Amino acid sequence: MDLISRQAAIDALRGYLVGKRCPDDGTLTCRLIENEVINKLPSAEPKIIRCKDCNFWTKQKDSLQGRCALMGTYPTGNWFCGNAERRTE
Repeated sequence: MDLISRQAAIDALRGYLVGKRCPDDGTLTCRLIENEVINKLPSAEPKIIRCKDCNFWTKQKDSLQGRCALMGTYPTGNWFCGNAERRTE
């Protein structure tokens, strides 16, 4: 997967349109692509779920650590892993 900056894509689009002699003054084509396509793309940055927000983590009383029911470890609440599931309560 390639990760690119949303702003870099917008700048490339504007540069392309200017190169094709399309004015970059808010033309309908540029704004339509920018607002209706590029800005609506989902972020490629992963959502990090910290242990303290995970469904599998239970905080230990009087400690910064908790028990991870999934991994069987005792991480702090600021730790995270790729198996986390956000707590819904």
